[in-house]
Amino acid sequence: MTTRKILIFYCTLAAFLFCGSLVNGSEPEHYQYESKIDETRLAVDWKLEKRTEYSLTFRTVEELSITIMKPDGETVRWEYQHYEDQTNIIAERQDNCIHVRGTLKGKPIKRNEAVDGAPWYQALSFSLRPFVMSECQKLMFWTLRPEKMTAHRLIAEKKGTGTIAAMNETIPVQEIKITLPGALSSFWSGAYWLDSGNGRFIRYKGATGPPGSPVLTIDICRKM
Repeated sequence: MTTRKILIFYCTLAAFLFCGSLVNGSEPEHYQYESKIDETRLAVDWKLEKRTEYSLTFRTVEELSITIMKPDGETVRWEYQHYEDQTNIIAERQDNCIHVRGTLKGKPIKRNEAVDGAPWYQALSFSLRPFVMSECQKLMFWTLRPEKMTAHRLIAEKKGTGTIAAMNETIPVQEIKITLPGALSSFWSGAYWLDSGNGRFIRYKGATGPPGSPVLTIDICRKM
């Protein structure tokens, strides 16, 4: 796989795990981010709108996703297209099952992924907004792994606070570490920095695979 394709895939994964937030009211939020692996860069455009539920439209030159979420951040429906890979997926949760259907890498897929009562977070920074503002220090959730469409448990845990300079601002941030549960935590982790005042996603940094793999970073660039 080329560096660009690796970047596109992990940008997709991480971007599904963030979507920013609306502070109050119904005005959409629209930002551009930059993803980077080594010297390869990719522009990410997303727009978050509040209708009956929250809708995130995420777009690059390679792909499109639409994530529908409840106000508490739980994912209700996820639509994903990757044009070159011939992937066109719809995933929906009903009770303790995530139903996946469509085409994955050119092949038909119809799968039911069993989960427990923990929430499904496919757009994590929006889903983490209440967590950032709460006294809770750790939570567990489910997410779909995009390249296989299988459900996996992840753990979010608050770490330190600080500031990040971005968009001509000095932004107070809360760091949140994301890991696999139990003994698997040593095999992969990622870190998200969210605005501690309103939950806006500011930065992500994490390995693209096991220890020694290239590192992906995503940074906020500008308001659209």
